[in-house]
Amino acid sequence: MHGEKARELQLFCTRQLGCNYWALEYQGHGDSTQNFEECTLTTWLDDVLQLLDTIGSQRQFLVGSSMGAWLALHAALRRPHLVQGLLLLAPAVDISQHWQAVAQPAGVDAAGHDLVLLPSAYVEGGGIRVRRQLLEEGSAHHLLLHTGQLDSLTCPATIMHSVQDDVIPLQLVQRLADELQRSSRAFHLELVPDGNHRLSREGDLRLMCRLLGQLVQQTLEGMALSLLPPALACAAVAAAWLVLSMHRSAAYQACAAAAAAAPGTSTGTSGHSGSTVHVLFTSNGTPYLNRQTLILYGTYRLARRMPGGDTMAAITRILHRTQDDELSPYVPTYRVDPLRPACDTGACPYPAADRPNAVRRFLDAAKRDPALVKAPLLLLIETDFVFVRPLQGIPNAETLARPIGFRYLNMNAAAAPVVMRRLYPPGFGPLSDLQPTGPSPVLARLDQWMTVADRWEGFTAQLEADEHAKSVLGHMREMYAFVAAAAVARFNLELQSPPDSMLMIQPPVHDGLGQAAMLHYTWATRLLFPNGTDAWKFEKRDYTKQQEVDEMPLVPLPPPFQEGWTTPSAAAPAGRSTTRGQYDMMVLLAETMNRGIEEVGGPRWREVLGRSHDAG
Repeated sequence: MHGEKARELQLFCTRQLGCNYWALEYQGHGDSTQNFEECTLTTWLDDVLQLLDTIGSQRQFLVGSSMGAWLALHAALRRPHLVQGLLLLAPAVDISQHWQAVAQPAGVDAAGHDLVLLPSAYVEGGGIRVRRQLLEEGSAHHLLLHTGQLDSLTCPATIMHSVQDDVIPLQLVQRLADELQRSSRAFHLELVPDGNHRLSREGDLRLMCRLLGQLVQQTLEGMALSLLPPALACAAVAAAWLVLSMHRSAAYQACAAAAAAAPGTSTGTSGHSGSTVHVLFTSNGTPYLNRQTLILYGTYRLARRMPGGDTMAAITRILHRTQDDELSPYVPTYRVDPLRPACDTGACPYPAADRPNAVRRFLDAAKRDPALVKAPLLLLIETDFVFVRPLQGIPNAETLARPIGFRYLNMNAAAAPVVMRRLYPPGFGPLSDLQPTGPSPVLARLDQWMTVADRWEGFTAQLEADEHAKSVLGHMREMYAFVAAAAVARFNLELQSPPDSMLMIQPPVHDGLGQAAMLHYTWATRLLFPNGTDAWKFEKRDYTKQQEVDEMPLVPLPPPFQEGWTTPSAAAPAGRSTTRGQYDMMVLLAETMNRGIEEVGGPRWREVLGRSHDAG
């Protein structure tokens, strides 16, 4: 058995789940005997049932791809006492009905049986020759002809299907999903917005394994330890059948623990409980970002010493760079190789495109090594944040039903329907499903982050390869990739706005801190005289030189408040009369940044920070 999915499942089951497995290629497939043209669905189903009967009392998880999914469903219906759960990949349920309409006559075989050609872009020659008997006999195995044919299904089921599948129509899968939603003990539909019928890209394979891990964990957590443990089994690819079997007794405990640590699964606490937070941010190590990093790190250190600061368990800079930079010995850092080495020097036009990959790789590493994560909640922010105080009112990780995000004023997916429909097709729902937010700031558990990370990375890469999308979405395209990924993954955020946001405000748009713990200075902050000249200005993009990292100059404070100033902002690009509240937030921003600079030692930051931190 040599397919990508089979290899990936083997590695996942042996390395992540710690379980044995068996592999069987049913008749007419791979290295097995019998001529493919002589086989029928009954032939293959008999092979599967014989295998389950041979295994005996051990209950299996079946993972079927394409035709294998159809067979897996039949096996679960006919041997309910032997099947623990189903993962159905691009399920070709009742596909013979579709084949009847597209089959082309292809002569007769040596035994005089009529042959037909089934068109397929995945087979050399453009199609597969089968006996017409396969199509005719397949009608006896249809499961969707009448409502209720799946009512006797007793096990959990998950479907993974590509909306762009050119073999299995989405409408067929939706009909199956409707029936499973009604009949299955627990059902989940995972739609992939791109890809194809094979579902064999790297991201598809990771998602497949994650869904299997979730299915296993869900089932094992629901079992009493006094019960005999289930075995694990999978069917994969129309041309193959994988069976994964776990031995009893002590092996049960090992497999349950491995399932909980498998990619995409979690106990919900990442080994910790309570309401503590691990702060994450990304950087490519350029002077522009390193100055911001030092300021952020200084304000984080200050906030930790304030009342309530013990909830801030750790901070980690995820550095996407070919090698460590000058901050690595001084700021807690986890380094990953960049997608584009040119970003090391700032020579790439859009460094944000590397962020999803860097975050996903850190999350993957954290699943392998839970010690990387110091708290049950992960807060992703950016270098241009500062902490005014610790987070207030942090929810308990174990009861956090929805991740917490920020409602942005300038995010509107519906304004770019052509581009966004490439990521979120009409079958998924209206574009209003795409929330006006971004990946930062977002507070979520590790397991919640894992549900969206792969798609966020994949959608970002898709937009980067699309010149039209880049021109339409501009520098916010990675944020739009995130909101599309979140919608597909049902990563539904609780969006908060000032003054009720526990996360942040953005001077000069907001004129009060409210419940927020952080300031985000992505916008230039300006005080303009009536003639349009600057009374004061702070613009982060003015600080890009290495000298400004070495010397860490303080930010000039605004002059005393005067009536008659105007302030441009995202809410009022042409400017509006500066309120006292806006002015106070500008002063708070400058003072907080300066306190952060002083905390790290200003130009003596190397000496003050030393080399004693935990690099993570």
